[in-house]
Amino acid sequence: MNDLNKKRPYAQEESITSLFFKDIPSIFPQNEDEKISELESPYLKLFSTVMSGSFYVLDFHKRCFHFVSEQDLFLSGYSFDDALKMGYDFFSKIVHPDDLQLFIDIHCAILHYLSNPGDNPQEIDYFAFNIRFLHRGLSLMVYHKMIPFFLNGCARMAVCHLSDSVIHKSGNLEIYSENNKKYSSYSFAKCQWQEKKIIELTNREKEILKLARQGKSNKEIADILHITEKTIRNFETILYPKLNVHSVYEAIIYATNHRMIFT
Repeated sequence: MNDLNKKRPYAQEESITSLFFKDIPSIFPQNEDEKISELESPYLKLFSTVMSGSFYVLDFHKRCFHFVSEQDLFLSGYSFDDALKMGYDFFSKIVHPDDLQLFIDIHCAILHYLSNPGDNPQEIDYFAFNIRFLHRGLSLMVYHKMIPFFLNGCARMAVCHLSDSVIHKSGNLEIYSENNKKYSSYSFAKCQWQEKKIIELTNREKEILKLARQGKSNKEIADILHITEKTIRNFETILYPKLNVHSVYEAIIYATNHRMIFT
């Protein structure tokens, strides 16, 4: 059982916003006068038309959505206006009810980290975790990235990107830093971050996955790389356990989400 399941479950009458910012109201004060031109909606809307997956921007100070892209993975049949109007409470509509308390606890752990990010917060690349969303009645596991935006040393906003996940368990909160060269995972049992060894692909594994991403068969990849199909199968038997996946499709998704292929 996940450690978080031992905590008091979320009650529907409670405000999601108050739970997200529990015990940290003074760290991210609301400020209606502050404005960040670098994250203005027209530019974000343009950006949303050329990127894959859904994304939204959280405003930690105003405790609302600064922007929501119109891709349906996040909106799940609701309108853009619905999301903006409801703010954080919108998560109660789209996060699987069995994962909602976990989602809240993950967000709180991230905010606590951002309240004291160290001497160089710009070294933070992103936070990542897996969570189940309700997409038009279907339960979908989503890989969720949160990229913080700092102003005067304080976390002001976060760009959150959603994509397919091949992980079958919710949670797995991680932080990546220093150009994806370091990462730590969060232990809810110990309430602390634990540094982990980064998973790295060999050059040959990257070459195989790059070609597989293009839809090449093992025979086509073997011909291009001047190796045998048996050699590719041997690489797969090593690669799949390495990434904890079971197919080339899952390996591509996992490696892409973790920026392993083009590094």
